[in-house]
Amino acid sequence: MSFGTSVQVMPIPMRKDYSARIRPHLWATSKQRREDVWRNTVEYDAEGRDWRRALEDHEFFVDVATGEKIHPVHCVRYIPQKQKHLQKQQQQQPAGGKNDFLEISRRKAKSSRT
Repeated sequence: MSFGTSVQVMPIPMRKDYSARIRPHLWATSKQRREDVWRNTVEYDAEGRDWRRALEDHEFFVDVATGEKIHPVHCVRYIPQKQKHLQKQQQQQPAGGKNDFLEISRRKAKSSRT
C-alpha cells in the first residue's frame, strides 16, 4: 500500500457550524440513543445473541409508507397489537387512515420496557 504525494485538505465543520435544521439529522438525542440500544438488544436476542445468525437487509420487512426496513421480530410483536388496534378503529370510525405500523411498534416496544 502507498499513499499519494498530493492531497486535498477538506475542512470539517464544527458542530456549532451546522444549522438547527441540519443538526438533528446528524446527531441523535439521548432518548433516541436509548431507544436504539433497546431495539438493537431485542433484535440481537431474537437472533440468538450470535452475530453469525444476524439477519441481512434483504431479510427485513419494508414499511411501504416510509421505506424503513423492519426486523421481523418487531412484526411478530406487532401483528396481535395491530389486530386489536384495527378492530378498535373499525368500531370507532370508517375504514381507511394512515399506515401507523411504526408508531404502534414503537409504543409496544416502550410499554414492554417498563
